[in-house]
Amino acid sequence: MIEKTAKKKVLFISSAIAFIAIFIGFSFIHKPFISKKVSLKNRIVEERKRNLYLAQIKLLKERVDFYEKRLPEQKSVSWLLDEVSRIASENGLELLFLKPETPEDQANFIKLPIRIEANSTYHGLGKFLSNLESSKKFIKVENIQLRRVEEEVQGEKRGVSFKVRANILVSSIILKD
Repeated sequence: MIEKTAKKKVLFISSAIAFIAIFIGFSFIHKPFISKKVSLKNRIVEERKRNLYLAQIKLLKERVDFYEKRLPEQKSVSWLLDEVSRIASENGLELLFLKPETPEDQANFIKLPIRIEANSTYHGLGKFLSNLESSKKFIKVENIQLRRVEEEVQGEKRGVSFKVRANILVSSIILKD
């Protein structure tokens, strides 16, 4: 019987020691690491968000740089007239007139419109318009009106095949100072 009681005491003391060891291990070792693990996971999530924001900022900066290069350096309309004339001659347009229109004051920039009247073939006109809009500088075709070119032969008006007269409004922008 004494042996049974001694065994129970040993079992009780062993269980108490094991329980205390588990409690100490959980409280002082495992629990701090769990909270540290949670804080590290939160830091990882925050760093991923930060990296995503940095990537978006980099992309936006690249876009701004690209568009800044497309802004004209000159503040007058003369560069636009020169550019339109150059592109027109490269594409075989017969320019009848180039007329700068009144600049339009916008929020952060000034819009420089010019009116163009030219004779051309459909193909030449299409290449001209494509080259205008894909120019290194901002040039936008705002409006275009086409009509067939007619010529008078023996007092009779006839359409010249494949020739059109185009009235085109193009514009560009310059930044305000």
